[in-house]
Amino acid sequence: QKHTIERPQRPRHCHNIRIMKRLGFVAFLALFSCSSNAFPPTPTTRSVFQRDTIPTRKTLHQLLPTDEREKKAPWTRLLSSRLSSNVVSVAMIMASTLFLPWQLELGATPNTNALPAIHLTPSRANALTEEQALVADVWKEVTRQYVDTTYNGLGEDGWRQKRLDAVKAVTNIGPDDKEKVYSTIRNMLAALNDPYTRFLTPEQYDSLVNYAKGGSAGGVGVSLVVDPASGNVVVASVSKDGPAQKGGIVPGDVILDVDGMDMKAATAELVAAKCRGEPGSNVNMSIRHNGKTMAMTLKRAKIKVNPVEASTIMIDNKKIGLLKVAAFSQQTTSQIVDALRNVKGTSAIVIDLRGNAGGYMPAGVDVAKLFLEPQTRIISEVDKSGRATVYLSDGVGSDTKTPLYILVDKRTASASEILSAALQDNHRAVIVGASETFGKGRIQNVQGLEDGSGVAVTKAKYMTPTGKDIHGVGITPERKVPSCGPDDSAETCLDGII
Repeated sequence: QKHTIERPQRPRHCHNIRIMKRLGFVAFLALFSCSSNAFPPTPTTRSVFQRDTIPTRKTLHQLLPTDEREKKAPWTRLLSSRLSSNVVSVAMIMASTLFLPWQLELGATPNTNALPAIHLTPSRANALTEEQALVADVWKEVTRQYVDTTYNGLGEDGWRQKRLDAVKAVTNIGPDDKEKVYSTIRNMLAALNDPYTRFLTPEQYDSLVNYAKGGSAGGVGVSLVVDPASGNVVVASVSKDGPAQKGGIVPGDVILDVDGMDMKAATAELVAAKCRGEPGSNVNMSIRHNGKTMAMTLKRAKIKVNPVEASTIMIDNKKIGLLKVAAFSQQTTSQIVDALRNVKGTSAIVIDLRGNAGGYMPAGVDVAKLFLEPQTRIISEVDKSGRATVYLSDGVGSDTKTPLYILVDKRTASASEILSAALQDNHRAVIVGASETFGKGRIQNVQGLEDGSGVAVTKAKYMTPTGKDIHGVGITPERKVPSCGPDDSAETCLDGII
């Protein structure tokens, strides 16, 4: 059976021509580009190139000597004028025509003798699919911001090859298979071996943005960090009498999913965002506890977080001021100032940072200022270009004399490490603990993408006052005390030290 296909007639005033490597097209432009108005930009479409012309007062014909001009025939002078007025445009179009496929649209009206307005757009033969474009966008943002210019030893060529491989891998994936695209992107980022540079799905990105905007006051009472060894989000500490503690969650438990959202490749901030909600509402969680997977439902509550708890203890007949800092927030610095007033006159001050996963980074810097001389280096923030932003102490009202001790453990991280390193390197405090600290010395930036997803990129690193990079290493206590675990008292940790 014969099938016939009728080709629809195109309107006479609009012709679409696909041209690739045709020099005849360039000749056409050269002959008929008679003035600077030969290529008027189309108002509704962005021009592909910028046109540059020789002023009409200085055409090639006019630049010739008088006797040479007189020898030229009128048609020659006309052709010279046409060529010279758009010579730059013709050269640019020639180069692009030779190397890229273009679509040419001629848009003159049928009732006029004017030359058609010419507009060039790249042919869709070279366009990326939406899935390929998403891969390319993620790669572009990481390349633009990532602090390690060696890309984990891959080099620029190796990292570029990862992009090509990922784009190729999603070539035949349709819009209904987004998870395959996301998996390909995560595999590409995994080559960086950086647990903090992560892809976020649109749902994950929205949750994180809403959390950053304030969100709800309810939560389950956990402090979270990413384990750099496994990439999992783990519990650093739990709030006393909070829903998590009542539900049996303890430090070290791994968060697997929250309300059905897989958290295997999530950030600690994202997991925290999903745990938050209206007080009294339920949240379903799966955790790994002592090697076993457990599912539980917790009722969110308004968490009463006391970032700073002040008290006094007696060690070897000495009255010691004890400040327990659970997390760093915008209020932490002022709270520590108030706490220092409450323990004024004590023989020494102890800051307990065990289980403190960090939080608001500037608070770690500001608290360090309370104990350091003016113009003392606290921390340096170094970006991918090697440019360093140095944070210095202003020394206003600081206590630089009272003996100072800091208690740490393997979950002391981020802003807590900034404070600890600043006081240790400047010989202002003695660090005491059973092990090295967590070792998070990187800063992330979360960038939204066009399709609603996002990517968290490690954009800078911290350097201690003496130039040490603690990332993945942590801070080593001067006094290692095996009995100074997360549940041991400060008196036990400091026995024989003060």
